[in-house]
Amino acid sequence: MDELARQHKRHETDFQARIEPHPDHAPQFRLSFPDALSGLDVIDVSAGGLGIRCGTFVPKNLRIILHISDVKTGDGIASRIIAVRAIVRRCIQLDHKPTFQIGLQFLDPTGPDESILIQSVEQQRRAAAQSAPKEPQLQTVAAGEGRRA
Repeated sequence: MDELARQHKRHETDFQARIEPHPDHAPQFRLSFPDALSGLDVIDVSAGGLGIRCGTFVPKNLRIILHISDVKTGDGIASRIIAVRAIVRRCIQLDHKPTFQIGLQFLDPTGPDESILIQSVEQQRRAAAQSAPKEPQLQTVAAGEGRRA
């Protein structure tokens, strides 16, 4: 079995977030400039975790709390900040700026805030699919049918 195979489909997002170390790991991870961990881009979400892009290296296996803003709740109208708990599974440097892409796995995928995030992303995906123009369908015609002169 391929270890790199994904269990869950990813969905692109455009949320903003900030991270803080989980209380279990707070003594192990501190920055001189705490603002470096805010204004992060949440680039994708799946049922098992999410991906973020930021300008700070975040070490693998660090437990964090990710505060995500403007997440629409179940009613689809109200938005709020939610806090999801996750563990860093990978951190890849994308360019020299530096920019890092960080893969996170939810510590509790069935947690209340994690569920709100997943539902919000699924609602956005369904709304986008309904508003997208439909592709023209080809009609199948049996032999002998069709245009006659």
